[in-house]
Amino acid sequence: MYQIILAHRIAEYAGIPLVVDLYDNFEAFGATRIPGVFPLFRQAIGAAAGVACVSEPLAAKVRGEYGYCGPLRVIGNAVETALFHKLDKGESRKRLGLPPDALLIGTGGALFRNRGIGTLYQAYEELKKQCRDIHLVLAGRAERTVRPPSGPRVHYLGELPYDLMPVFYNALDIAVVCNVESAFGEYCFPQKAYEILACKVPLIGADVGVMKALLADFPENRFVPADVGDLVETIRRHWSSPAPLAIEVQDWGGRAELMEELLMASLGLHG
Repeated sequence: MYQIILAHRIAEYAGIPLVVDLYDNFEAFGATRIPGVFPLFRQAIGAAAGVACVSEPLAAKVRGEYGYCGPLRVIGNAVETALFHKLDKGESRKRLGLPPDALLIGTGGALFRNRGIGTLYQAYEELKKQCRDIHLVLAGRAERTVRPPSGPRVHYLGELPYDLMPVFYNALDIAVVCNVESAFGEYCFPQKAYEILACKVPLIGADVGVMKALLADFPENRFVPADVGDLVETIRRHWSSPAPLAIEVQDWGGRAELMEELLMASLGLHG
């Protein structure tokens, strides 16, 4: 928000167009609680010559609630496909020191309460009673207030280097993308979802925000956010024969073309 507010002032002073890239719903960030910041942010959006939004729900919010009527493009996240692609599962597990023959479920990224990670933790506690071979594998920064489960079948790998994330995802039998219905969850675009899909790893996602549209043709791969029982049943449906989803993953070249369109439209050259 601060960058956009400052950019608005600079653009006004210099007499040049301002193009804003909203890669999240910034209303959900702590900066909104500071008096005066949110009105200045909305003013900057209203004055922009162009706006990029990370998701369709966020674009609808900008059009509807913010009243922005200028050039706008939805430019979602993409994947570096040279890095994220299918790897040998056995080799991936060996590199990370994971059991070669267990049923591995897990997730990576921000292991935070406001991302719904507690739902996965509780679901695992139920699932381990039903399947002796199931293990939980986690990578990322864990929040102090919601610690990962403990035990010999839990593998917390900490914060892995970025180039090891494809290895991490390829080691899993089922990857879970958690989220909650919130000002953040409704409008964000979970980058990890595309990374998982690019690795051809079976994916289960919380039925909120962008994931509703991304998994629209795969209702059996969605679970009700914060519903432990539904996540347990969703994982159970897939654990005997998990299969990757046939969803096309976007690369950054296509996203760059959309950004070029937006910049041209912001200058009034077309669009």
